[in-house]
Amino acid sequence: MNIQDFNERNWNRLLDEIDSGLIIPIIGPELLEVTISGQTVMLHTWLTEQLSARLNLNYESNIQLGDIVYLFKNQNPYGDISSVYYELFSILSKTQITTPEPLKKLASITSFNFFISTTFDDFLLKAINEERFEGLNKTKSLIFSKKGEIEDISLEINYPVVYHVFGKVNTLPTYVLTDDDLLEFNYYWHDQARRPPRLHAFLRDKYHLLLGCSFENWLTRFFLCGLKAETFFDSPQSRRGIIVDNRSKEDEELILFLSRCNNVTYPSGGAIDFINQLVDKWHEKNKYITGKNQYTSITGTNDIECISESIFISYASEDQDFAVKLQKILEKEGLDVWLDKNKLESGNKYESIILQKIKNSLLFIPIISKNINTKERRFFKFEWNHAIKEMEFRFNNHTFIMPVCIDITPTNDYLIPEDFLNLHLARVLDNQAIHDFGKLVKKTIRDLRRNK
Repeated sequence: MNIQDFNERNWNRLLDEIDSGLIIPIIGPELLEVTISGQTVMLHTWLTEQLSARLNLNYESNIQLGDIVYLFKNQNPYGDISSVYYELFSILSKTQITTPEPLKKLASITSFNFFISTTFDDFLLKAINEERFEGLNKTKSLIFSKKGEIEDISLEINYPVVYHVFGKVNTLPTYVLTDDDLLEFNYYWHDQARRPPRLHAFLRDKYHLLLGCSFENWLTRFFLCGLKAETFFDSPQSRRGIIVDNRSKEDEELILFLSRCNNVTYPSGGAIDFINQLVDKWHEKNKYITGKNQYTSITGTNDIECISESIFISYASEDQDFAVKLQKILEKEGLDVWLDKNKLESGNKYESIILQKIKNSLLFIPIISKNINTKERRFFKFEWNHAIKEMEFRFNNHTFIMPVCIDITPTNDYLIPEDFLNLHLARVLDNQAIHDFGKLVKKTIRDLRRNK
């Protein structure tokens, strides 16, 4: 596929693939548009100026950030080049820099759960935490290194992960800054003894979305082959990807190579423009489940979205205070929790979302109280009935529904589903009891995961 107009069909396919978990965004420096002291600048351009000043270097205006190392070596033959890496770390750690808006927009697409960063900073990590967790550090960071311990992904990715494939800035030269570093890191990535095995297997079946990387021709080929390994030249399904940056669309030889590998080169602008369009289109498609704090990770501080293996709390609206208290207790135990604090009006699309959340949940907790004693159409009844149906797909010896009664409602109340009465019904009447129930839930979750 050659360079082409990115039409509506291309957008629709991309959006569906994102929501299916097939797309891995790979982030490059062209997305690092930041504000420093009231000025909007590209981070690497600003760092080049600051680093040159710190090291007292004379340089030309078109120099790249990585060239500072070579310039330092030429002007200081006996100097220690590790000091360049340290000064860069010092500048980043001591300067107040806003999180790049393009990264925050990308982080708002909650169907993205796994990200690869080709830059040495932690702004992508901050963007996800700010957009999804009110700034709390709940996103996992993994770092590829040439030596030392190999950091690999978990068997199941149920929370946001940022993988720094070219290392992460610190006081030592253990991250990519120069072309030499880049070549060395790619060499080690192709080494099966160093390449994280679970991550390697995970990436083989995914599509890549390169955003703002602008690798040179040779590096694009080398990098993509490293991601896909032997599958890069296999069937078209296993090697599809999209490249969006300022350089690639101008390189005819690279475009031809990418088209042979069924990769699309976006022709209509840079990575920031692409993200602006992508975010608008994705939010329009998923308007029922978008917005800040609508994503669940290991803290479960969401309103609509729910990840696999969450705990689903179902309750009558009158019992919301207890539900929220239980949620906080379970979160302190390190558990994933989902509940609808907004109690949005019912509708076909919202009901389908609820059904999906029940299906994805590892545990379903219905809250029983006097407030269920109504013959009105209530949404908790919808949730309870479908949770009971979901039990048919679970093993009999695996707990799925854990009912909890929060007052003296009789266990033989005719409004309590018979299927609940056949289960152990916990009764929580005081503060100690709710904490004990939280520990019981944690033990149940641990047992369920152990037996999966």
